Amino acid sequence: MAVIKLNLPDLWHRLDEQLFPPLFGAQRHVTLWEYLLILGVSTFIFSAVGFFVKADGFLGYDWYHYYSKGVVESFYPPWTVCVKWLSWPGLIGLSCAALVIAFYRRYASPLIMAVSFLSWPVLWLLFVGQLDGLVLLGLTGLPWLIPLATLKPQISAFAFLASKQRLLAFAVWITLTLLIWGMWPVDMLNYQNQWETLYEGAKQPQNISLWPWSLLLAPFLLWFSRGDTDMLMLAGALITPHLVPYSFVVVLPAVARVSTWLALTLVAISWLPISANWVGDWGWYLGHLFPLILWTALYRKRKKLEAGTQRQ
Repeated sequence: MAVIKLNLPDLWHRLDEQLFPPLFGAQRHVTLWEYLLILGVSTFIFSAVGFFVKADGFLGYDWYHYYSKGVVESFYPPWTVCVKWLSWPGLIGLSCAALVIAFYRRYASPLIMAVSFLSWPVLWLLFVGQLDGLVLLGLTGLPWLIPLATLKPQISAFAFLASKQRLLAFAVWITLTLLIWGMWPVDMLNYQNQWETLYEGAKQPQNISLWPWSLLLAPFLLWFSRGDTDMLMLAGALITPHLVPYSFVVVLPAVARVSTWLALTLVAISWLPISANWVGDWGWYLGHLFPLILWTALYRKRKKLEAGTQRQ
């Protein structure tokens, strides 16, 4: 009788290589001093907007009515309350600085960086005073800025699947938050499922999530995104249970990795959700074209580079 021997260390090594391949789409190395310089200068410049253009409840609605007062609904992580100490100029400055750093690290041209500030996700984010720019800032400073990266984890959480080190840091941080605040993820999910019935007019047609049907795409998208932070987050944008198009700010810097003409086209495509004003609520779902096209472009670029490497 043949005896089947299992080499568990070898099996684990093979599995590890499959799940966590070397990081693809490597970003520009930035020293701590370079990072702090870019962050400081960019924050100083862009925060000036917040000093001259005040949040009055129409502009900066979410900041004015909620975050600045420490009012945080249960579908946000509990440490979001700390955002109130930033100030309106600080929120604007840090959100824009995050974009500058993220684009710089992806070798973006000045043209693409500038045009991207005119994309609909960026302008909408700044107009309502949302937090996704801080999430992007957290992603540029992992693992030290992980509390910022997880302020709104519906897309950013997928970035931690890119490597074992990131996944471990994520697990440690989430465990720590559970010890401090209890089972906040359960509260967040329960509130998310109930809040539209709690408040009159709380229904959000701009929530373009495809959940739970997106679970059918999840295995395919995540498997072919392994090792690529941008692709994993773009996949997450198509999978996540809650998605408003201004959250695309987190994945917007990935346009720096495609050709100039496609990047400019994607910035234009990012405006498609506003067609809902004329065609009805289904127009919001045109927002999915942005992550879908960008993910496909990065996948094709990746396969082309891998094929070239194999031929050498």
